[in-house]
Amino acid sequence: MTPAQGTHNLGPATADLLLQTTCEGKMAKMGHDLTIVAEDWKGTLVVGETPEACKLSMNADLGSLRVREGSGGAKPLNDDDKAKINRNAQGAFTKGHALSFASDSIRGSWESGTVTGRLTLNDETQEQTFDVVAVEGGYKLTGVITQTRFGLKPFSAMMGALKLGDDIGVTVFVKL
Repeated sequence: MTPAQGTHNLGPATADLLLQTTCEGKMAKMGHDLTIVAEDWKGTLVVGETPEACKLSMNADLGSLRVREGSGGAKPLNDDDKAKINRNAQGAFTKGHALSFASDSIRGSWESGTVTGRLTLNDETQEQTFDVVAVEGGYKLTGVITQTRFGLKPFSAMMGALKLGDDIGVTVFVKL
């Protein structure tokens, strides 16, 4: 699939930005593995003649993170649980409520490749690489953000017996 050349505006209307979390620690079975959606974000994809000629940038308001679903745990995730998790997520980003990414290079074919760029989170900027593959109706970008690389301490409860995993999965489905 070859996308149309030009500038494509991205956001919740044209793409889903999802975060996947896991639980760790002695009480990990008590917690839920979560899928969290960013409700306020925007990006720009500039498609050139080749994948290498493309550019991707995006910004997300981390205050807009909302739990979409949860699996595992000692009991099913209810609306009160989701509200509490949403508040904890919003409170975790005291230095900066934004995440931004700007690509430096895109490699591969129109069917699969990698996007490498600068990811800024918690006022820290690090190089980050994501995989990208063509899917029906668009593209899927996936990767892992390690919180401690950006000076963040993963959330913990029960005196550390229940912890959020350091690695946060990222999935973006872009409809083109």
